[in-house]
Amino acid sequence: MVKAYVMRWERLTDEASEHRNSSEINVEFDHRAEKAARFKTRASAEYECSLLDSFEIKIPTAERGEHLCKGFKVEELSPSEFVIYYEGPFILPKAS
Repeated sequence: MVKAYVMRWERLTDEASEHRNSSEINVEFDHRAEKAARFKTRASAEYECSLLDSFEIKIPTAERGEHLCKGFKVEELSPSEFVIYYEGPFILPKAS
């Protein structure tokens, strides 16, 4: 499993895509903690984790399937800086 940090997310609307349900969400991940969205308290980050877990967030797998992301977690970078991450079967970017 690969650890990836949540950079940003947005709820998709019907205008964003004809084929998407209005309750879908788009999440951007990065393998670097410094790119992650920051929260000032653990409680606020944990709240966002529970919101993310309520959506059906799917990522592609190397086996050409999809993985449903459930179980987002919080990591403390400093006493007043928290980020959200997920450990899953992410496809790693190729080194350039």
